[in-house]
Amino acid sequence: MESIFTYNRDKKKISVIRKQVEKYEQLVKEQAEKIERTRLNDSEVNRLQKEVEK
Repeated sequence: MESIFTYNRDKKKISVIRKQVEKYEQLVKEQAEKIERTRLNDSEVNRLQKEVEK
């Protein structure tokens, strides 16, 4: 990888790698958002269950 970015700069390969990294970052962000929504939903469910039990 070092040769692609430093010694033999291959613009096509760099572009492909950059796009792959950007796609990966987007997928990680979406997964984190889903996890956070699930956590918030679970918290709300727990709160409502406690409220009903009173």
